[in-house]
Amino acid sequence: APVRAGAWLRLARVLRNSGDQAGSVAAYRRLTGIPEAAVAGAPADLVGRQAICELAPSKDCAAAMRQDLLRARWILTRGQFRFYWEEAGRLAGSDDAPPADLVALADAAAQFQEQHDANPRGQRTLWVNGRPLFAIWRGDDQRRAVMLAQPETILR
Repeated sequence: APVRAGAWLRLARVLRNSGDQAGSVAAYRRLTGIPEAAVAGAPADLVGRQAICELAPSKDCAAAMRQDLLRARWILTRGQFRFYWEEAGRLAGSDDAPPADLVALADAAAQFQEQHDANPRGQRTLWVNGRPLFAIWRGDDQRRAVMLAQPETILR
């Protein structure tokens, strides 16, 4: 899939540079249909979506991309999240920041990733910006599911 994704990205860029906007959008759409592939260091689906939103400007397209960013559809670094959040905002004509509670959850996820725990299951409290977040995980290094929640959410 990575080779295929890279080929679709190159084709889309060539078509874009040659002025074939419709062909470029079609190639980017093919790129968005390749799950779990990365191009240019980011998820192929996201790279394609961002390009489509730029080629065929639509506030709905940019808003949908922001919603998917907030839903954590893609595994991103903080820098990637910020870049795509700002790009979607630029295309939508909005410069609002992402919700602070979701940024805290993203920071907790990054902290969890940095403080790797080899146990196949467990739980612990993470402190992010002076606030506790509860982490519960299951699975091995190849496939791990992690739930992060604020204590008050669990108590409810």
